[in-house]
Amino acid sequence: MNITIIDDDSISIFITKKILEKRIKKTETVSNNCGSDTLNPLKNMSQDDIPKLILLDINMPLMNGFEFLDVSYKLKSELKNKPIWIVSSSNSENDKIKAKNNPTIIDFITKPISLNHLESVNKKVNSN
Repeated sequence: MNITIIDDDSISIFITKKILEKRIKKTETVSNNCGSDTLNPLKNMSQDDIPKLILLDINMPLMNGFEFLDVSYKLKSELKNKPIWIVSSSNSENDKIKAKNNPTIIDFITKPISLNHLESVNKKVNSN
């Protein structure tokens, strides 16, 4: 499964990758430290290369997670059909409401991400 992690927290990326590698077979992960770093490669991806799943942080430098979604949907409309999970340390009710109102965001996971979270994500992705 092709998974993209967009997060500015290198420890969070490391932990998430390790859990994914152990629990989800045939996982290919790509990680970027901010949303803007992901846009250029995303723009040039073929339909087959678009990630099956995106784990997206909200609070990042240069471009936050919601800004990334707005721009990426314009660049690659196919992303609107891909599941996105917000994985954030944010406790803001406004962030949670904004995520809930976005139809492509499946869930809001509060960091730290756990094995149970990722197993739930895997089940939801594979049931679609």
